[in-house]
Amino acid sequence: MIAQTPHAARLDSLSAPLQHAAVELFRGTMARHKLIVYRDDHAGKSQPISFDGDRWREFVPIRVP
Repeated sequence: MIAQTPHAARLDSLSAPLQHAAVELFRGTMARHKLIVYRDDHAGKSQPISFDGDRWREFVPIRVP
């Protein structure tokens, strides 16, 4: 939906975190935020959440009320 607005090109020029913030402000309908966390005792680099490739198929969904 956002891609069809006059603001799409400007939003596309922003970094991903700024895009998320801008769309949240644009839509203004978020009643609650959710957080995905992981342990920090993993050796090596951070573990960014990514849906590239097929590794996302190993993610474990957690239902919340």
